[in-house]
Amino acid sequence: MENVIKIDTTRFGELQIDGKDIYTMPEGILGFSSQRRYVIIDHHSNSFFKWLQSVDKPDLAFVIANPATFMPDYSFELSQNDMDKIKVEKEEDCIVAVILVIPSNPDLITANLKGPIVFNVKEKLAKQIVLADSEYSVEYRIFGDAE
Repeated sequence: MENVIKIDTTRFGELQIDGKDIYTMPEGILGFSSQRRYVIIDHHSNSFFKWLQSVDKPDLAFVIANPATFMPDYSFELSQNDMDKIKVEKEEDCIVAVILVIPSNPDLITANLKGPIVFNVKEKLAKQIVLADSEYSVEYRIFGDAE
Protein backbone atom coordinates (compact mmCIF):
# COMPACT_ATOMS: atom_id res chain seq x y z
CA MET A 1 0.00 0.00 0.00
CA GLU A 2 1.55 3.23 -1.13
CA ASN A 3 -0.84 5.67 0.47
CA VAL A 4 -1.75 4.19 3.84
CA ILE A 5 -4.30 6.13 5.80
CA LYS A 6 -5.30 5.42 9.37
CA ILE A 7 -8.94 5.82 10.19
CA ASP A 8 -10.60 5.50 13.56
CA THR A 9 -13.80 3.51 13.76
CA THR A 10 -15.97 2.74 16.75
CA ARG A 11 -16.76 -0.73 15.38
CA PHE A 12 -13.37 -1.94 14.17
CA GLY A 13 -10.92 0.27 16.07
CA GLU A 14 -8.10 1.87 14.14
CA LEU A 15 -7.84 0.66 10.56
CA GLN A 16 -5.08 1.12 8.05
CA ILE A 17 -6.47 1.44 4.58
CA ASP A 18 -5.00 2.18 1.21
CA GLY A 19 -6.04 5.65 0.08
CA LYS A 20 -6.84 4.12 -3.31
CA ASP A 21 -9.68 2.16 -1.67
CA ILE A 22 -11.61 5.25 -0.59
CA TYR A 23 -14.82 5.96 -2.47
CA THR A 24 -16.04 9.52 -2.77
CA MET A 25 -19.79 10.03 -2.76
CA PRO A 26 -20.30 13.59 -4.02
CA GLU A 27 -23.85 13.67 -2.65
CA GLY A 28 -23.33 11.39 0.35
CA ILE A 29 -25.97 8.94 1.51
CA LEU A 30 -29.54 10.06 2.15
CA GLY A 31 -29.63 11.48 5.66
CA PHE A 32 -25.82 11.68 5.81
CA SER A 33 -25.05 14.08 2.98
CA SER A 34 -22.11 15.69 4.80
CA GLN A 35 -20.21 12.39 4.87
CA ARG A 36 -18.62 11.88 1.48
CA ARG A 37 -15.73 9.45 1.89
CA TYR A 38 -16.24 5.75 2.55
CA VAL A 39 -14.36 2.50 2.40
CA ILE A 40 -15.80 -1.00 1.93
CA ILE A 41 -14.73 -3.52 4.58
CA ASP A 42 -15.39 -7.26 4.45
CA HIS A 43 -17.56 -8.49 7.32
CA HIS A 44 -15.98 -11.97 7.25
CA SER A 45 -14.16 -13.64 4.41
CA ASN A 46 -17.11 -15.95 3.59
CA SER A 47 -19.93 -13.52 4.29
CA PHE A 48 -21.91 -11.67 1.66
CA PHE A 49 -22.27 -8.83 4.15
CA LYS A 50 -19.83 -5.95 3.92
CA TRP A 51 -19.46 -2.68 5.79
CA LEU A 52 -19.53 0.75 4.25
CA GLN A 53 -17.45 2.67 6.78
CA SER A 54 -17.20 6.45 6.80
CA VAL A 55 -13.59 7.58 6.62
CA ASP A 56 -14.30 10.79 8.51
CA LYS A 57 -16.98 9.84 11.05
CA PRO A 58 -15.85 6.91 13.22
CA ASP A 59 -19.34 5.85 14.32
CA LEU A 60 -20.92 5.89 10.86
CA ALA A 61 -21.02 2.54 9.07
CA PHE A 62 -23.66 0.70 7.10
CA VAL A 63 -24.06 -2.99 6.47
CA ILE A 64 -24.30 -3.51 2.72
CA ALA A 65 -24.68 -6.45 0.38
CA ASN A 66 -24.87 -7.19 -3.31
CA PRO A 67 -28.63 -7.48 -3.94
CA ALA A 68 -28.05 -10.23 -6.51
CA THR A 69 -27.15 -12.59 -3.63
CA PHE A 70 -30.75 -12.64 -2.42
CA MET A 71 -32.65 -11.27 -5.46
CA PRO A 72 -30.99 -12.51 -8.65
CA ASP A 73 -33.30 -10.54 -10.96
CA TYR A 74 -32.78 -7.19 -9.21
CA SER A 75 -32.09 -4.51 -11.80
CA PHE A 76 -32.65 -0.87 -12.59
CA GLU A 77 -31.71 1.68 -15.20
CA LEU A 78 -28.97 4.13 -14.34
CA SER A 79 -29.78 7.52 -15.86
CA GLN A 80 -27.22 9.32 -17.98
CA ASN A 81 -27.18 12.08 -15.36
CA ASP A 82 -26.29 9.59 -12.61
CA MET A 83 -23.71 7.95 -14.85
CA ASP A 84 -22.12 11.34 -15.50
CA LYS A 85 -22.00 12.17 -11.78
CA ILE A 86 -19.87 9.12 -11.03
CA LYS A 87 -18.11 9.08 -14.39
CA VAL A 88 -19.39 5.70 -15.55
CA GLU A 89 -18.13 4.78 -18.99
CA LYS A 90 -18.74 1.03 -18.87
CA GLU A 91 -21.23 -0.93 -16.78
CA GLU A 92 -18.47 -3.43 -16.05
CA ASP A 93 -16.69 -0.78 -13.99
CA CYS A 94 -19.56 -0.69 -11.49
CA ILE A 95 -20.78 -2.74 -8.57
CA VAL A 96 -24.09 -2.31 -6.81
CA ALA A 97 -24.87 -2.69 -3.13
CA VAL A 98 -27.89 -2.03 -0.97
CA ILE A 99 -28.02 -0.98 2.65
CA LEU A 100 -29.31 -3.58 5.09
CA VAL A 101 -31.03 -3.17 8.43
CA ILE A 102 -30.13 -5.96 10.83
CA PRO A 103 -32.44 -6.27 13.83
CA SER A 104 -31.78 -8.55 16.81
CA ASN A 105 -33.67 -11.33 15.00
CA PRO A 106 -31.57 -11.98 11.86
CA ASP A 107 -34.58 -13.59 10.16
CA LEU A 108 -35.97 -10.08 9.87
CA ILE A 109 -33.03 -8.49 8.02
CA THR A 110 -34.28 -6.01 5.44
CA ALA A 111 -32.68 -4.37 2.44
CA ASN A 112 -33.40 -0.98 0.94
CA LEU A 113 -33.88 -1.99 -2.68
CA LYS A 114 -35.22 1.44 -3.56
CA GLY A 115 -31.94 3.20 -2.75
CA PRO A 116 -29.08 1.17 -4.18
CA ILE A 117 -25.55 2.49 -4.15
CA VAL A 118 -23.60 2.29 -7.39
CA PHE A 119 -19.83 2.18 -6.99
CA ASN A 120 -17.62 3.06 -9.94
CA VAL A 121 -14.69 0.83 -9.03
CA LYS A 122 -12.45 2.38 -11.66
CA GLU A 123 -12.98 6.02 -10.63
CA LYS A 124 -13.67 5.36 -6.93
CA LEU A 125 -16.86 7.37 -7.08
CA ALA A 126 -20.21 6.24 -5.74
CA LYS A 127 -23.77 7.45 -5.68
CA GLN A 128 -26.92 6.37 -3.93
CA ILE A 129 -29.65 6.14 -6.53
CA VAL A 130 -33.26 6.81 -5.57
CA LEU A 131 -35.59 4.58 -7.57
CA ALA A 132 -38.64 6.74 -6.94
CA ASP A 133 -40.88 5.09 -9.53
CA SER A 134 -39.88 1.50 -8.85
CA GLU A 135 -41.95 -1.09 -7.03
CA TYR A 136 -38.95 -2.18 -4.98
CA SER A 137 -39.32 -1.89 -1.23
CA VAL A 138 -37.18 0.04 1.21
CA GLU A 139 -37.74 -2.84 3.67
CA TYR A 140 -37.39 -6.00 1.59
CA ARG A 141 -36.95 -9.06 3.80
CA ILE A 142 -33.96 -10.86 2.35
CA PHE A 143 -34.94 -14.20 3.91
CA GLY A 144 -38.59 -13.93 2.86
CA ASP A 145 -41.50 -13.79 5.21
CA ALA A 146 -40.39 -15.21 8.55
CA GLU A 147 -43.91 -15.65 9.91
